[in-house]
Amino acid sequence: MLIDGTIAALFALGFAAGALNAVAGGGPIIVVAALAALGVRADIANLTSTVALLPGQMAAGWMARASLAALGPARARRWLVGIGLAGGAAGALLLLVTPARVFAFLLPWLILFATALYAISSRPALRPAASGRAGGGRVAFTGLAVYGGFYGGGNSFMVLALLARRGLDARAAGHAKNLLILLVNLSAAVVFLGSGAVAGAIAWPLGAGALAGSVAGVRLIDRIAPDRLRLVVILCGGGLALWLLLRTFGIA
Repeated sequence: MLIDGTIAALFALGFAAGALNAVAGGGPIIVVAALAALGVRADIANLTSTVALLPGQMAAGWMARASLAALGPARARRWLVGIGLAGGAAGALLLLVTPARVFAFLLPWLILFATALYAISSRPALRPAASGRAGGGRVAFTGLAVYGGFYGGGNSFMVLALLARRGLDARAAGHAKNLLILLVNLSAAVVFLGSGAVAGAIAWPLGAGALAGSVAGVRLIDRIAPDRLRLVVILCGGGLALWLLLRTFGIA
């Protein structure tokens, strides 16, 4: 487990994740991988990260609340809200019943998948063009909501792609994505907190740092080159996933 005197380091990790989420995305990938690399049990690192990063996501979601209208008529919006909450809770329950050793084996591959998805989604030429109408996509969003509750790394990019394919422009899709991801993670966090499995000593400095980082990221978003931050996420995510894979197979 983590050694004493790591509160400042955890705050800094949360701050970096919150700022990354505000400017470029990918904060959860770094937090879960870093905690696992530091010796926190993989499933505990994952669910604690979901709870810890929630304050920053709540701030982003609150600022995006007006974007709910872009998701279609009232009935379609109610479906998406319900799916987000139910799917996030279902994914969280799935994580809780998954054996720790199984999730520890899956984690490096999940991080690699999320990092690769992040890298692909960060390339403008490969971002999906808007097509079709807004709304709908219930089946796809159900799968993404469950995935988000179970792990969630890279989920923002998949939700963003889904919204873009349903016809939302980049700005509206970005705001709506923040709101939908909040719904998924909010219900997952409630399940995790109810389970008593959250590592509170880790969660509170991470959460405080994430909230501060989110505020700083919003204020600095026009002054920081997103491409450089994306490169940091890709290199860190890939490097930590590789290290975890080597450790899983007893090489490191």
